[in-house]
Amino acid sequence: MVLRVFLILAILAGIGTVAVTHFMVRPHIQSIVDERESNKQNWQKELARANKLTKDLKTTQDKLASTEKALDETKSELVAMTAKATEQQQRADTLQANLDNTKRDLTAAQQDLAAWRALGIPVEGVAQLIESEKRYRERVGILQQEIQVVMKENERKQRIIDDLTNVEERPVDMPGVKGTIVAVDPKWNFVVLNVGEKAGARPKGIFMVSRNGKLVGKVKVATVHPDTSIANIMPGWQLEEIVEGDQVIF
Repeated sequence: MVLRVFLILAILAGIGTVAVTHFMVRPHIQSIVDERESNKQNWQKELARANKLTKDLKTTQDKLASTEKALDETKSELVAMTAKATEQQQRADTLQANLDNTKRDLTAAQQDLAAWRALGIPVEGVAQLIESEKRYRERVGILQQEIQVVMKENERKQRIIDDLTNVEERPVDMPGVKGTIVAVDPKWNFVVLNVGEKAGARPKGIFMVSRNGKLVGKVKVATVHPDTSIANIMPGWQLEEIVEGDQVIF
């Protein structure tokens, strides 16, 4: 009988211990499970964000490569047009020399005609001189027209060359636009900004880069998207290493 009582008490004590353990430990276990799920979700979000940033960076690098290719093609066109302009200038110089020679010949013919008139040269000789002078005048007129055409063509090509040469030297106004650098590529010397066309960023616009109120460099906008921009670090203006989180302001 006593043994049975002790057995019952032991069973009741075990049941009580299990109940206490269940009510005390279970909430702690549940909180651990919840925290694990939360960490898992956060990790998945960060992984998705990292993948998106990697994709955006690859897209940016592709666009930068395309921009560099277009710039190389523009430079090649500039070299070709410069050579063409030089050729046209040489032609104009040659035509000018021919015109000078023709004018000298015309002057000599006029002097000869005056001398012959003073000496009483026959009408037949005068008629020949007049015809010769007429031909010289026509030749002079043709040469002058050719020179005008060449000079106008040279002026047109020079304007195109000047436009191509100065295209990188004309910054664009972006009053009040400011943002933050969200990515830096030191290999290609460009940065990604969190301001785009919606915020007022424009291609060729120049931002000052600052950190804690101190100027650390300048960047020039190359490509603009609705909410982001790609900007090149300007040579000679990188006073310190530009890093993520630096502020940009026009």
